[in-house]
Amino acid sequence: MFLLYNTRMNQNAAEELLSLYNEVDHFLRKEYKQDKFADHSFLIQEVSAKNPVVARNQQLMRAVAQIRNSLVHNPIPSVAQPIVEPHLGLVKAYRNIHNALMKPLTALSIAVPAGQLYTTTPDANLAEVMKVMNDNIFTHVPVIENDKMVGVFSENAILSYLAENGESIITKDMKIRDMEKFLPLSAHNGESFEFVARGATLSEVYEIFNDAIQVRRRIGMIFITHNGKADEKLLGIITAWDLASPDFRL
Repeated sequence: MFLLYNTRMNQNAAEELLSLYNEVDHFLRKEYKQDKFADHSFLIQEVSAKNPVVARNQQLMRAVAQIRNSLVHNPIPSVAQPIVEPHLGLVKAYRNIHNALMKPLTALSIAVPAGQLYTTTPDANLAEVMKVMNDNIFTHVPVIENDKMVGVFSENAILSYLAENGESIITKDMKIRDMEKFLPLSAHNGESFEFVARGATLSEVYEIFNDAIQVRRRIGMIFITHNGKADEKLLGIITAWDLASPDFRL
């Protein structure tokens, strides 16, 4: 919604939108070494192949480019200044895009830190771990040994164990290591796990989940380690639920 109503409020909104636009335009041209005479809409198209934030927001960014042109090339400045009023919701949405490009959130910034994670060990009592999972609605619990993650205990592992062992039951004396065959990440049927480095951006994590959805692959968790390697100390985890907030959809 854009209003032709000349007030100080709409002038502030227009000025902010122009300022944001100029910074985004400068950033994209510098970051991707585009010709300074390249049309902004063409620039959006080209950069979308490299930047997921731009790729997901092409339509809104093109709309802002059109509004910017109307503001800058105002044919009746003496009658209406600014000529259009950018809706505050649009300005906020574009501000979010601007911030995602200029100051991208890192995956670690929204992850559950390792120190706050509920984890278990191979020698932990299986029934006790399952009770904690049930009480807290946990579906996955990292299994840690010698400060390294050696697997994940999950609903998937329990089902796989029961399916393979037929009439076997889970007794109160069983330990997590009794599920050893089903703990490795590669042993989880129907789901997969990914690792990213501590410097990975939130946008990169979003893309991992998005790419998985496109091929109908379920990601149980994304693990963050220093260099994104499985044999490193766990720093934090991200699940699809952590990306559910509107603030994290850029």
